[in-house]
Amino acid sequence: MENFLFQQSTGIVVMTVVIVAVFLFIILRLVKYIIKKYWIEKRYKMWLRKQKFVLLAVDIPRDNTRTPQAVEQILATLWGSYTPVDWRDILWYGRRQLPYSFEIVSLGGYIQFLIYTPAEYRDLVESAIYSQYPDTEIIEVEDYTQYSPDKLPVKGWSMWGCEFELAKNFAYPLKTYTKFEHKGAREFSDPLAGILEIFSKIKKGEQIWFQIIVSPIDDNWQNEVQMEAKILSKVEGAVRKKKGIGSLFSFRNKYQEASSISNSDFYQASEGQNLPSYIQYLTPGEKSVIEAVQNKASKTGFLTTIRYIYIARDECFSKARGIAGVIGAMKQFSSPDMNSLVPSSRASVVRSGIRAGKNFISVQNKLLSAYKIRQLGITGRTRFVLNTEEIATIWHFPGDDVKVPFVKKTEFKVLDPPVNLPVLNRGIYNGGSGIPDRSSNSLPAGNMNILRGAGNKY
Repeated sequence: MENFLFQQSTGIVVMTVVIVAVFLFIILRLVKYIIKKYWIEKRYKMWLRKQKFVLLAVDIPRDNTRTPQAVEQILATLWGSYTPVDWRDILWYGRRQLPYSFEIVSLGGYIQFLIYTPAEYRDLVESAIYSQYPDTEIIEVEDYTQYSPDKLPVKGWSMWGCEFELAKNFAYPLKTYTKFEHKGAREFSDPLAGILEIFSKIKKGEQIWFQIIVSPIDDNWQNEVQMEAKILSKVEGAVRKKKGIGSLFSFRNKYQEASSISNSDFYQASEGQNLPSYIQYLTPGEKSVIEAVQNKASKTGFLTTIRYIYIARDECFSKARGIAGVIGAMKQFSSPDMNSLVPSSRASVVRSGIRAGKNFISVQNKLLSAYKIRQLGITGRTRFVLNTEEIATIWHFPGDDVKVPFVKKTEFKVLDPPVNLPVLNRGIYNGGSGIPDRSSNSLPAGNMNILRGAGNKY
């Protein structure tokens, strides 16, 4: 009898402990959600709106023969602006690593390449571009997004938009420009050609906005990718580490490092240096995947968000022209055994299912606001790590073989003056330096005027 009562009491104690543990876990998750949604994200948006940014229109030469590798070098240079941010800055001030936004906009069929950069890094951006494209024109322009509605719904306007997410763990790379090269013919089939062709087909009253927001991060993400390669190689002791309660309040990890991303895993390996591997038993396809994963970790990475918005007046709004074509064109960067970009179910504007009604309007406004302030993904899954090669594949300047109309390029080639050219008055420019001013006030304003004509304020 006593044993029975002891067992009963022990069972009650165990059950009580389990219930209390589950209750505490739920409370901690709830507290974290509240802090994140109503404190951290709010302070981040407030901080971001206070930062000074400039929007640069980039016109490349008409005879451009550079491959996306040139843009990859530009990105590698911009990574130099990485500055570690303490979790206290994130929690109390909302401060983060300042992002860059690489954009392509089509306003009624007119296409312009743009870079939205922190004002303090403008010189860094321009020098990185000029080092790869010496004959480029860079002009500061007004923000084209100011000519669209600030909040929806607005009578006479319709909008569709989405943020893309990765179908697999970020360790698996996208299809990059090296896979678009025909080695036998030594030709490069530009994947951007199809996207630009769609952008050029829209009509007056329609606008297409496409942006890739990138924020430099440290190299911790490379360790996770390398561990994924070990797991694929069936190295004994290499396993994914499950998240525990200790990660509930890891604010710095969540918002600053790659290990924060919701679709990434944490890894651990058992102690020991020479762990046995079964890679010799893998198929050629499996070895190819491992090689691609390892190659991704060999290059610099950025925390990335890819966002797309199609906005038009009701009489011109066309799903076939502004939605289906672009989503289909993004499939070019997919590979069945690697990774792919898909519209996020939590950050896409749809008119049916659970996203209908008021929630539909809410998602519209979140996307529109996030695009205008150039905010990293509005959900955890739409913030992921891409390396410089992947980003340069999706956003780069088209070569002279891409015959798409209305892509703004330089009208003439800039040549250096003869070394013996006499200078009569060295005080004309820049206080006597003799160097022409390359600011927006002294360069042709054609880009600015065209962007200003994006559409009348609603």
